[in-house]
Amino acid sequence: LKIFRLTSLISSLMILNTNDEMEENQLSFLQIATNYTKIIHEIEGSSASRVKPFQNLLFFMRDWTHLNAFPYGHASGQKYIKEFFESVADEYEEFEEQSPVLNDIREGIYQTFENVSGFLMPRPNSIIADDHFNGNWGELNEEFVSNMKDVIELMMTPENLKEKTI
Repeated sequence: LKIFRLTSLISSLMILNTNDEMEENQLSFLQIATNYTKIIHEIEGSSASRVKPFQNLLFFMRDWTHLNAFPYGHASGQKYIKEFFESVADEYEEFEEQSPVLNDIREGIYQTFENVSGFLMPRPNSIIADDHFNGNWGELNEEFVSNMKDVIELMMTPENLKEKTI
């Protein structure tokens, strides 16, 4: 929570690092940000509705295993995030009391962040669990290295590097 507060003040990009697929409890963490947005809108009135307090949110899903549905990379990550955010009504029909809360969180994320995106990453290699692994990229899965370069480029290209606005 403290890290979230600090990064939200100094960075234009927030990364939610998850293992494999998204889960609802991960979104509930972002409820803090969405509640902040609601408070700002209430304080400043309707003119604040055009201003989003946070700029970019990247859902970074590592060790992705659902290749048949969504291959690795940014384009597939975008599709996955879109489908995930649209799925709440169907998935939680039996828990109707939860569905409005989940919908509020999902809507709040899009009201809070100017840009919401996703990136699906392969597992780097089983060698990373070895105590003797020294960080040598040559020992990692080639597909991991290629996708890591893509995500770094996505985050660091001049058109994507933006000054933090408040």
